Amino acid sequence: MENGAVQNILSITRTFPIDDSAWSGMVGPDMKLNEIKEAVLAGKTVHWKNGAYRVIFDPTRGSVIAGFLIECVLNGDCIGLTWTNGVTMNGEEEDFFVAE
Repeated sequence: MENGAVQNILSITRTFPIDDSAWSGMVGPDMKLNEIKEAVLAGKTVHWKNGAYRVIFDPTRGSVIAGFLIECVLNGDCIGLTWTNGVTMNGEEEDFFVAE
C-alpha cells in the first residue's frame, strides 16, 4: 500500500472511530452514512439490498469518494457508496444492513 493510501486510512479512522461494542445489535434498517462507514471500518459486513451487494473500503479505488464502495460480489463491479459530493448516498438508508 502506498504511503498516501495509508494516510487516507489513518485520516478516515480518526474521523470514524472504531468502537466494536456499538455494533453488537445493529442490523439495520435505516443505517446512516456515518454508521455504515463505522461498521465497515470496524470489520462488520454491511450489505445493500441483499447479500449480493456489500459495502467495502478500498483506498486504492474510488479516491474521489474516499474508498467506500458498494461491490457486487457476483461480478466485482462497484459503485461509490456516495455521489462525488460525499453526502448523497447511492441507495436509501433503509436498504443497508449489517450481516449477523
